[in-house]
Amino acid sequence: MSKKPQTALAIIDIGAHSARMEIVQFSQDGEIQVLDNLSQPIFLGTDVFRNGKISASNMRHCTRVIRDFGTVMKEYGVEQYRAVATSAVREAINRDIFLNKIRTDTGINLTVLDPSEELKLLYLSVKKLLEKNINLKVHNAVLFSIGTGSTHFASIEKGNLKNIQFLKFGTLRLIDELSTEITPQKIKDVIDPFVSTMVDDVARMSPAKKSDLLILVGATVRSLVDIEQGKKSEKNIAVLSREKFYALFQKIAASSIDDLVKTYGISDPIACGLTPCCNLIDNLLKNISAESIIVPSINTRDILIKAELQRLSNTPDPFEKEIISSVEFIGEKYRYNPEHARTVADLALLLFDKMMDIHNLGQRERLMLEIATLLRDIGKFINSRQHHKHSFYIINNSAIPGFTDEERNIVATVARYHRKAAPSTSHIEYMSLSSENKVLVCKLASLLRLAGSLERTHTGKVAIKKLFHDEESLTIQLNGSTDLTKEQWLIKTQCGLFTDTFGLKIILNGQ
Repeated sequence: MSKKPQTALAIIDIGAHSARMEIVQFSQDGEIQVLDNLSQPIFLGTDVFRNGKISASNMRHCTRVIRDFGTVMKEYGVEQYRAVATSAVREAINRDIFLNKIRTDTGINLTVLDPSEELKLLYLSVKKLLEKNINLKVHNAVLFSIGTGSTHFASIEKGNLKNIQFLKFGTLRLIDELSTEITPQKIKDVIDPFVSTMVDDVARMSPAKKSDLLILVGATVRSLVDIEQGKKSEKNIAVLSREKFYALFQKIAASSIDDLVKTYGISDPIACGLTPCCNLIDNLLKNISAESIIVPSINTRDILIKAELQRLSNTPDPFEKEIISSVEFIGEKYRYNPEHARTVADLALLLFDKMMDIHNLGQRERLMLEIATLLRDIGKFINSRQHHKHSFYIINNSAIPGFTDEERNIVATVARYHRKAAPSTSHIEYMSLSSENKVLVCKLASLLRLAGSLERTHTGKVAIKKLFHDEESLTIQLNGSTDLTKEQWLIKTQCGLFTDTFGLKIILNGQ
């Protein structure tokens, strides 16, 4: 065993039914060498999906497993690591206690992997892996990440990410929830109707029916490929035709769990999950026109390793375009005005860029402002009256890829304050924010209100010629404008928050 490599990274993945760790060594040019790969069974999913919380015995077992991982990390001299937990810990009502126990007893800082981040990293990895063989820009595709405890979905139109959803369905989740053996009758009475309804809902709310590519990732899906090929697949991308899948499904449905384990040399959890997985794929194939299933060889550890390498190299986030594409899909769903939304967003971003020395915010906050501006009016889908409050609710309950719950809440709150009353101590949504995020919301909402006030007629004709400030005022000179009566009135009624936040009076000048 080679000890203490110069640059080693460990990734720990705590799932619903297994704990895994991968240790890699990487060079400055990004070449990756796997040093060790460990896996241990755990039973968090059985606890959480049946009882809602992690039991004391499983806490102790998981602590021992992670402590052993820590010992191996020390043997390799690992100093950089990332440890994440997915669906089971994410849904446990006692997750904070569990995370604290792991940190206290092992020294490992285990965090919950946000599903939006997981889907973002998965999408980027799949796109990179497929680009040499499949041009996503000429296809409509659906991507499903099928885990033991949860499933993530994304629709991709001509290379642009659109709808995303996070589903409480996993290959072993139904078994854990049913607390009983999965028989053919149980499949017919319970699993079939549940999965069919879930897939129908996804297809109805997305462009899935137009898709000609079905991309599936997950350990159980990879096992299906291995079983069909009669050996472990060494391909980065495997393809399974409809005909081969249904022949395989028939064979699996006729076999017992013990027979599957003995015949194909797979683990018991994988064997238990094969039938629910096949049932999901069957329903997907009924809803889309894809002639085959594409299975990239990607797992959670792979995508986290690539994400850590990107973070350590300080390269720009390549995902912003996909985030905006998905946000625009949300806007379309709620019948927003795309031209007006983009005009105001561009104005808001221009103000943001020209006022960097005033607000001292970064690229991530700039993206938050753009999203809040694009979606600020979608609440009108419910009712024009108090639509800013409806926008807050819709945004907070929509999935934005790559955005954590906290970030999405900030975006929703900024959109909520694009009009009417300024943030107040009587507003629950505002008071629930941290002190730092309250200030951030005030800054972004101030810029959003100013941009909205300048775009007075929904014509997109406003152009800022010059912007400058001193200690007391911000002067904006508009190009081609002489009558500023409406803008002056809007700024007076809508932009008091700007003055309260930045301490600057707004002065408008025409050409």
